Amino acid sequence: MLQKNSEILYTAWWYQSDNDRTTSQLLWRWNSFRTGKRYALVNITAATPDALRQEINRFNQQVKSISG
Repeated sequence: MLQKNSEILYTAWWYQSDNDRTTSQLLWRWNSFRTGKRYALVNITAATPDALRQEINRFNQQVKSISG
């Protein structure tokens, strides 16, 4: 949750490779060093907790459709 005065945003973030997902910077760096996998930082922000869950689900569906 990010809050500034009365404005609240709900956010989720993680590091993701083709088949790995973690919130640990140490873990993604170690895996990247050890295996050569490339990771991206994913950040999703929404105005409500329900909207955040929906956006995360939508993101996951898009990733599935791209990766097969």
